[in-house]
Amino acid sequence: MSSVVNDYSIQLSADFKAGIINNGLEVSNELWLWSSRTTNISNDDSSIAAQVGKLKASPPDALVFTGAGKEARELVKELKKQGLNIPLVSSEDLMVPEFMELGKDILGTVIYSGFNPDSKRPQLKKFVKKYKKRFGHEPGRLAALSYDAYSLIAEAVIKSPTLKPSHVRKALMEVKDFKGVTGTITITESGESIKEPFLMEVRKVGREYKFVGVQDPK
Repeated sequence: MSSVVNDYSIQLSADFKAGIINNGLEVSNELWLWSSRTTNISNDDSSIAAQVGKLKASPPDALVFTGAGKEARELVKELKKQGLNIPLVSSEDLMVPEFMELGKDILGTVIYSGFNPDSKRPQLKKFVKKYKKRFGHEPGRLAALSYDAYSLIAEAVIKSPTLKPSHVRKALMEVKDFKGVTGTITITESGESIKEPFLMEVRKVGREYKFVGVQDPK
């Protein structure tokens, strides 16, 4: 299910679809959620209820949703309303209070994330400990990504023959298998960082429902 209000959702859905097919699984439904402000669309096209209703004839094992956390909240509420118990597969955009407030209704939700502060990896534990000591709270994914970005630039500066921007850029593009707190990073020629994600699942921990790490990057 894609949220057509942003290009990111469309691209992410395409990546998920390719992964599903490449792993020998079947895409049973493709749903599109349009903004009600879009011209020349039907009411059903902008209705979460109408889109969820399309799943009732043949409920899938899981529903990949690539929209925002607030939309995911309404989606889960509608699934429950229509008597469908289908777990979501999504991105770290679901790690927002509005979604987490649904409690037991989101049990089994699986996401990929760029960071897991509860990971047992020594390097990551050291980063979290130092961050908490300095700022008084544990780091989030943006703090972790910023730390890795700074570390990557420092690595490029060290390896660059001079501080000339073109030389530093070339050294940055040549980074391979850099061990960061968000995973092992390789930079492509186009400047993209390639790495494996953390996988997390909503589970009950004590009296709370929270995302728990189920797989770290290699």
